[in-house]
Amino acid sequence: MKRLILITVAVFLLMAGSASAYTIQGGDAAHRGAVASVLNSQPWAVKYIESVWPNFYVRINYGGHAWNGYMDVNQSLWGMAFTQLVSHELMHMVQLAGDAPGGPPSIGDKWLASMTASGYGPNTWDWWNPWRNPWEAFAENARRAFYSPYYGAAQPQTQLDWYSRAEMTEFMRSVGVL
Repeated sequence: MKRLILITVAVFLLMAGSASAYTIQGGDAAHRGAVASVLNSQPWAVKYIESVWPNFYVRINYGGHAWNGYMDVNQSLWGMAFTQLVSHELMHMVQLAGDAPGGPPSIGDKWLASMTASGYGPNTWDWWNPWRNPWEAFAENARRAFYSPYYGAAQPQTQLDWYSRAEMTEFMRSVGVL
């Protein structure tokens, strides 16, 4: 009997330890399910974010941005499919987690250096234009590389879109995300 109790407790602890600590707020059941599906399809990103913000959350219907442990998504923002927007904001969370003080390796500095080395230096950036902002370029390159039906095929949509899935994977490995 004691052995059965110990096994049951061990299984419970293993199951509890493997669950994600993120929460999804707002929206309807379909939108919450879509968010969960995107997050579950990219467990490496969730794990990386949770290394800095163990209880991060997603708010549905509040806009489109990510910041210090939460991300907001709206099903009709920018004409982007809802799951694509969720993945885009998830990649912003990866970038932010990597730049958080005391967090994992900085992604931002290495991303800017990588862009500059590829010919997309500061003279090509426009911090107020979402299509030429280096952080938007990071989120879009990463989203299309890791969550897209095209998986990084050569379909640049902005001046800063050039990374293939292989290149983005290599970049993520170089900064310690993958």
